[in-house]
Amino acid sequence: HPCFTSGDFSKDDCGIGGTLGYNQSCVWSWRWTSDTSDIDRQCSIKFSTSYEATNSMFQDIAVLSEAEYDQRESTGTLLIIPIQSSSTTGPLNIYPTFSESQPFIADLDYTMYINYYNIGNGLFDDLTGKISLTVPNNINLNCKDYGSDFVLDKELIFIKGRALRSECNFTTSSVSTMDIKPLTITATYKYILYNSIPITVKA
Repeated sequence: HPCFTSGDFSKDDCGIGGTLGYNQSCVWSWRWTSDTSDIDRQCSIKFSTSYEATNSMFQDIAVLSEAEYDQRESTGTLLIIPIQSSSTTGPLNIYPTFSESQPFIADLDYTMYINYYNIGNGLFDDLTGKISLTVPNNINLNCKDYGSDFVLDKELIFIKGRALRSECNFTTSSVSTMDIKPLTITATYKYILYNSIPITVKA
């Protein structure tokens, strides 16, 4: 037996023009009146909320000529090359891993894996066509889960917070000494959260 009559309790105007900035919050409230009851009732108020967001991840790709690689390896300076990565915060955690550690040697083949994690408590709407790669010109990349435009063309199914990773193969370009350029992964998605509040309606 429902504790409250049904109604439209939606809210569509969070933030300024429907947009929340970093560290902003949106609060709204209702006042409900329950039906009369001869006994105490245990009820649950169920609700859902959804929002759209864009996350980006940047990963430097460092390519060295074989001579530069060997010279740095012999002098112990191979690991001091400034290879950086950064990402925005959100429930979708995407990052690449590689078959070998960076830096890479020019004119060789490598494998890259794109990893997907749902680190929030909600669900993603279909991410097909919502994740794209911006590939630097110091590698020639081919990903089986991405089209020629480097847009995701398969559905991601998350099980226990993880989806199957995408495998990509790439060949590094020829360089005279060293070339460092960023690989960018951008995801625009809708995220849906479900929750409930247990209450007691007293007689």
